[in-house]
Amino acid sequence: MFDWIQFFLIGPGALFSAYAALQCFTAYRLKGVWRLVALVPVPFVAYVAVSTVEAYRAESNLWPIGLMAVSSAAATYLAALLVGGYLLARRRAGAGPKPD
Repeated sequence: MFDWIQFFLIGPGALFSAYAALQCFTAYRLKGVWRLVALVPVPFVAYVAVSTVEAYRAESNLWPIGLMAVSSAAATYLAALLVGGYLLARRRAGAGPKPD
């Protein structure tokens, strides 16, 4: 049991944990179309998670590689989406730099 906790908190699974936390945050924070766009990586990550479990059961020595790669890509996508949405909202609010 402790091995799994260690895997998801400080091991290679920490990327997946960070992605899952960021996915929950974006699903809670964003609204409307932005929320739907934020949910785009979920089916891909779910597919890779199932493949990872199958590779672990088959005793493959590279079983976490796919999960690490997809989780980091999905987390980067979500972070870019959050930053882009923030910048767009700020621009619409007129808080951008003012020309002299």
